[in-house]
Amino acid sequence: MKGPTIVEWTPQKMNLLSAVNATVNLEIRFTLDMIQYDKEEFWTYPISGFGDCEDVALEKRSRLTKLGVPRGAMRMAIVRSKETLASHAVLLVETTQGTYAMDRRTDEILLWYRLPYNFEARERPDGNWERFDQVLWTLY
Repeated sequence: MKGPTIVEWTPQKMNLLSAVNATVNLEIRFTLDMIQYDKEEFWTYPISGFGDCEDVALEKRSRLTKLGVPRGAMRMAIVRSKETLASHAVLLVETTQGTYAMDRRTDEILLWYRLPYNFEARERPDGNWERFDQVLWTLY
């Protein structure tokens, strides 16, 4: 990944994250990959205006990159709902004030540990993935 692996937290940066998060959440209509691509899982940009959680996260990362946020400071993450154990994807942004999450399910930008999820894996700056220790998972 290119660029710095962390960005300075500023009110302007948070406003940018919030605006992109809310805009993409509004613009991209949810649909399952099985319905749209006849595949269980297919990661792609939601150019049709439809997509699932990872497609939405990819779109947010693409837009933020175009707006000057370093690609190296953004990471895809796979999570599981603490309530339902359903798999989900979010975009993480590494800042000087912590790791913030951009989630299709809310327009609010939250620190990663405030989300109702257990983290399964996340992208590293080198593009590889690291897994989280599932022994630490909690349920509601």
